[in-house]
Amino acid sequence: MSQPVSPFPARFLPAIRALLQLQQHERYLGAIIFGSLARMEATDKSDCDAKVIVNEENPCSNINHPSIGGVKLDLTFLSLEQLRKHTREEMERAERIPIIAKSIILFDKTQQLQSLQQEARKAQPKKIRDDELQMLHFMIFHGNDKAERNLHDDPLTALLVMHVGLNDFLHYHYQLCGRWWVSSKRLLADLRTWDPPLAHLVEQFVSTGEVQAKFAYWRAIIDHIVEPLGGRQPIYENNCTCPICQRDLAHLLSFSQDGQNI
Repeated sequence: MSQPVSPFPARFLPAIRALLQLQQHERYLGAIIFGSLARMEATDKSDCDAKVIVNEENPCSNINHPSIGGVKLDLTFLSLEQLRKHTREEMERAERIPIIAKSIILFDKTQQLQSLQQEARKAQPKKIRDDELQMLHFMIFHGNDKAERNLHDDPLTALLVMHVGLNDFLHYHYQLCGRWWVSSKRLLADLRTWDPPLAHLVEQFVSTGEVQAKFAYWRAIIDHIVEPLGGRQPIYENNCTCPICQRDLAHLLSFSQDGQNI
């Protein structure tokens, strides 16, 4: 099977043709492209992401960056078994959609790329389990607390905490909603397709510089994320409910005159 070159933008054709030419050699069993080019979202600034399947295991996992016709490739060579292993690891992590699931197969001498692609397309994104919610509530409290307590005394630190923490909070949101995580350059565009209110809040957050105004958007983002969970959980309620922790907490608090009820 060989993919015709006609669907691809003209600037990528020299690179695509070069990849297709590899099938003339015994060593090369297949090739796929992925990323923006495979999604038909490539622009005149896009690269060509590709994987080429070779007929033996490759101990080198480095990414190569040749330029063909003015287009930079991000290119790896690996065996079919290595690609299969990587794909199953992606399926087990269940954070981002497996690369081959949305790839375009340029050629496939063994027909095994097609079957691996069909397997990968059955993968489902990770969704946060009920037994993970206690830790999630804590991470949200902790991330917000680091920003809030520095608002007045160290506003630059507060800004940095919010900038760094936003990615984590959005990641939690994707997992709560059972969505595939995407790269940072695609986050806003992706959010606009399935959660426009949050996309708007994120737009306002990233375009605001004044720390108090930015913190207001930060809080609104958090409130949006935890709304399906019944809102923010007070930190003193964020205790494990398993019998072991409850027993040990009870022992601890029995020695404290002002111990919180648990």
